[in-house]
Amino acid sequence: MTRPALEDLALFISSPTKRAASRLVNIPALYDVLKHEEMYSGGTYPPVLLRVCQWLYDRGNAVLTKLIIHKAPPINRGIEARDDSWQKVHFQAHC
Repeated sequence: MTRPALEDLALFISSPTKRAASRLVNIPALYDVLKHEEMYSGGTYPPVLLRVCQWLYDRGNAVLTKLIIHKAPPINRGIEARDDSWQKVHFQAHC
């Protein structure tokens, strides 16, 4: 998980809103689960899912911290990706 993805996940954990969830496209599997919950659970996220998000953040942060050798430069949120086709992920649940 990247630093920007971890920052977005931390934002979602502190305020689990639909808007905060929309920023998690950089974590496609989690994003799809959150979208599913929005559609089928009335827009609320179950406590167990929020605990999973916290675990993902804790584990991702621990791994990233161990992998980083040099201090990373600050994130420039103004930079836009030119090719965002990789973000177009589709999730379909068959119930």
